[in-house]
Amino acid sequence: MTQSPCTTVRDTTSMCPVCMLSVPGNLVIDEDGAWLHRVCPDHGGYRFQMSNHGTQYSQLDRFFFETVDGANPAGRITNYWVFLTQKCQQKCSYCSVNVEAPWCTDMSAADFDEVLARYAGTKLTLSGGEPTMHPLCLEFFRAARQKGVTTQIATNGLRLSDPEFCAQLKSSGVSEVRLSFEYWEEHSTDDCAGTVRHRETKRRAVENCLEAGLSVILSPTIMKGHNENTLIEALQYAAGKTGVKELSVNGFSWNGSGTALDKRMMIMPDEMVDIIHKAYGGDRDSYYTLAKAMFAALHLLNIRLCLYTQVLLFVRSKGALRPINEFLNMRRMKRGIAAWSRFARLPRPLSLLCFSLCMMPALSMRSLGLIPALTGLLVSNLVQVKIYKYPDRLLPVVLNTNCSPLNADEAVVPRCMSGNLFMIDGTLTEGVSSLTLRNRVPRGNTEPST
Repeated sequence: MTQSPCTTVRDTTSMCPVCMLSVPGNLVIDEDGAWLHRVCPDHGGYRFQMSNHGTQYSQLDRFFFETVDGANPAGRITNYWVFLTQKCQQKCSYCSVNVEAPWCTDMSAADFDEVLARYAGTKLTLSGGEPTMHPLCLEFFRAARQKGVTTQIATNGLRLSDPEFCAQLKSSGVSEVRLSFEYWEEHSTDDCAGTVRHRETKRRAVENCLEAGLSVILSPTIMKGHNENTLIEALQYAAGKTGVKELSVNGFSWNGSGTALDKRMMIMPDEMVDIIHKAYGGDRDSYYTLAKAMFAALHLLNIRLCLYTQVLLFVRSKGALRPINEFLNMRRMKRGIAAWSRFARLPRPLSLLCFSLCMMPALSMRSLGLIPALTGLLVSNLVQVKIYKYPDRLLPVVLNTNCSPLNADEAVVPRCMSGNLFMIDGTLTEGVSSLTLRNRVPRGNTEPST
């Protein structure tokens, strides 16, 4: 079969998926879509699909690097993931942290006090491993609350199937629960993650959190060819649950334990948008316009950008979800984005003013009723990202890759919007995205600090 001609969009340094050494690569487009391509002198060529829409994706890529200066890792990191422990009772087959090969030590109370002293100005997501397996988990949240630090827990939800524990989380100062899962409805039979047996436990955990008054972020992991429908099932569930404040969707990341699985299970945000578009309809091009608007807005809010993240917005309406695209004049928004691009490199206050003026024609009679909710969403992201304050009318859907496929495209990896904090040899260490996982050094098992 003859391969269709390719057009190079940009050059980049990527990694060979066999030896994991840096090799020259590039983003190319052809009639089949957009591809990240690299050639290793020892292992030959390899290409990874980024999108099914070559021309539109290449335009989004250029907008990121050339218009909003995504190549510059500027802007504030809005959230730090704090690795309390590497212990976990779930043992997912795709685990990017690889809890079977510990590489950092459990945090002590003194370690966490240092975290609060040094990073009190940002949001902290207590994670792991499974954070609820750390004996001081609740005490850490109490300490953060005393310091006025916004916190979130990233959990597999198994412990939260106990309503009493959810009540304890609430009283300890937890405001947001990010709960990971792989399957939602009972008809799922594909168990590539090895966690189907936990499905009902996780659903019960979500209900317990909502009953306890905890805001929930549903965080499914999607594996191409296996559980794509979980994304739609989660959206349908969230439609009638205003306590679900966000969907934070991770594409399977070929990292850690996941390197034993098929690389073709990785799915990019643009491919996940295709799944949503198929279910909810509308003009596919409007999603690219929205992606550019979101990149611009994050840039102007001084929030660090990641090319491998796309943000969608849904409106809750009569127990169902409708894409916000339906409430805006997307053709005018597209023209407004093109107009603002000429002013993108002005000083931020002037660029923000120009952006506001360029976006105003996108408003329609249908969108006027959303202005209070959109204003509330903006305010809850201005200083810190406080998901628990998101207005009930709107449901943001964040699609990402849990960093970069195959730890590739080094033009993107260091630009992660989130950092991570962990203990190495008694020292509090800061990392970013999959660079932390790529550079880890396995260590002996550690017992929880008391």
